[in-house]
Amino acid sequence: MVMIVLAVMVFGYSSAWTFLYPLPEHPGSGIVTAAIGAAAYLIGLALAVVGFLLWCLDFLRAGLKRCGSLQRLLGFYVFGSAGHGHSGENDPTTTNPSLIAGTVCAILGLSACVIGALIVVLMLTSLVFPSLTLNALVAKNMIYFTGHTLANLQIYVAAGIAYSVLPLYTKRPWPLSRALVAGWLATLAIVMLAFFHHLYQDFAQPEAVQWVGNVVSYAAAIPPMTVTIYAGLVLVWRSGIRWSAAPLFTLMAMAGWAIGGFGAVIDSTISLNQFFHNTVWVPAHFHTYMALGVMFFLIGATYHVVPKLTGRQMKENVGRRAAALMGFGGYGLVLCWYISGSMSAPRRYFYPLSGTEVLAWIAVACAAVALTGAVMVCKDLIDVFLVSSHYNLPEPAPSPELAPSEV
Repeated sequence: MVMIVLAVMVFGYSSAWTFLYPLPEHPGSGIVTAAIGAAAYLIGLALAVVGFLLWCLDFLRAGLKRCGSLQRLLGFYVFGSAGHGHSGENDPTTTNPSLIAGTVCAILGLSACVIGALIVVLMLTSLVFPSLTLNALVAKNMIYFTGHTLANLQIYVAAGIAYSVLPLYTKRPWPLSRALVAGWLATLAIVMLAFFHHLYQDFAQPEAVQWVGNVVSYAAAIPPMTVTIYAGLVLVWRSGIRWSAAPLFTLMAMAGWAIGGFGAVIDSTISLNQFFHNTVWVPAHFHTYMALGVMFFLIGATYHVVPKLTGRQMKENVGRRAAALMGFGGYGLVLCWYISGSMSAPRRYFYPLSGTEVLAWIAVACAAVALTGAVMVCKDLIDVFLVSSHYNLPEPAPSPELAPSEV
């Protein structure tokens, strides 16, 4: 991350993860150090990707050590007559919904990291040896496969929090079922192909691939809606749950995931994408499931874990008020963006499109309301850690003693 910051702040590199080939090699006039900035950015990105790859490998290593095989870790045994409905409470080698979600994310992360590292190495080589040229369309497909997959993994990793947190507050187990396992296996295949909806404007792309992107993007909404969001609502229904901050933020996160995902499905429709592509509809939908989805999952997990870690309760009244402010402000913000996007207001413009100025000011006000709620959560969290004198960290597993013959 330090190299990426240096590339931007010192060497004038100005690209997001959409560092499309061959643009980093052609910085434009007046930027003498831009080539150094491009190299620093690509190297920093490669290091970040390798870091996440190591996490994926370590997760799979730990999961395989527990369950013994990848098939068992993914829950394949539920499709057998003996495995269906088996809770596995007394069997430490069985998996659970959180482990399945993490395993799917680790496998997807490995594939994204390998492709991402490959394109970064190729572009670095092309930067040093300009005579080496790449196919720009293939390079763009590789970049978007990596970027889209890694971005989506954030919400899928966060979904594992719901599997762990909600059952503790509803006093109901989240059962391992055939539908849940099948849904996550479908997600494993779908996410690898959904990135094609980013390339509808690339008319050199084969038409069949564009249709695959459209169909798969529709299909991507089905597993989360059925096996996680709907199942989560069933878990909560008439459970007598006490709406403390942890389950409240978790359920709000599931709502953000569903609403933001629906906005993404609309944008992934080829005929509508012609109007919504590169408008503020795009940041509207991904802020809905990132800011109002992933972030809410993490805040919910924070209100659940921190009291156990520090031995001190966070302020529930602060959490509920913050949830109200962040929900009201957040949805007000993205609603203004959705409306502006439907009016073809372009994204990344400093000045709003004529006719959307009022919406832009309302969005700013709503963002300030949401920020107030976020500051309240941060202050509550800081207060708890400043007061706590010790943390209830898990003890490391003792290393086995060697037998005399092994010394």
